[in-house]
Amino acid sequence: MAGQAGLFLMFTVGFGVLGLLAEREQGTLARLRSMPVTGVTVITAKACTGFILGVVATTVLLTAGSQLFGVSFGSPLVVAALILSVVTAATSLTFVVARLVRTAEQANVAQSILAMVLGIAGGAFFPVQGTGFAATLLDLNPIGAFIRGLGISAGGGSLGDVAGPVAVMLVFAAAGLLLSRLMPDRGAQA
Repeated sequence: MAGQAGLFLMFTVGFGVLGLLAEREQGTLARLRSMPVTGVTVITAKACTGFILGVVATTVLLTAGSQLFGVSFGSPLVVAALILSVVTAATSLTFVVARLVRTAEQANVAQSILAMVLGIAGGAFFPVQGTGFAATLLDLNPIGAFIRGLGISAGGGSLGDVAGPVAVMLVFAAAGLLLSRLMPDRGAQA
């Protein structure tokens, strides 16, 4: 259930970037930019929308799954920290996708590919293990870190015990944000 929550989260946070790109295509974004609102405000609002949707959807999915299947994920505070961290990591990827693509359709495809690759590599469907460099890459996956964190929490772990998975997710988020700032905006070139 934890793996599926992480996988579906990747699709959920994409709604913000899809909305931004659809507005760009329909001309709404140009109208928004003509108002006394900065471009940063518009992008931040879209990112916040995706972030809030991700937090709510993941919380609902874990809560419903917990009730339906009798699974306990441990302390609600620890689970909340994990949810906030993984949603932050997933949201950072939407910034990268927004810079890479030109249309909402391309964004949908890119988000789907990223979600499936990270979900499968993170263990959303079945446990994935590797050795050497592959193991290091697998350990840096935010979905895998989320699943590991929930496992630690379910075993009675505290906030300190999930510091490693939380750090992986937050470093991934920072890397995604940095990458999105460094890459050229292909959508603006369209």
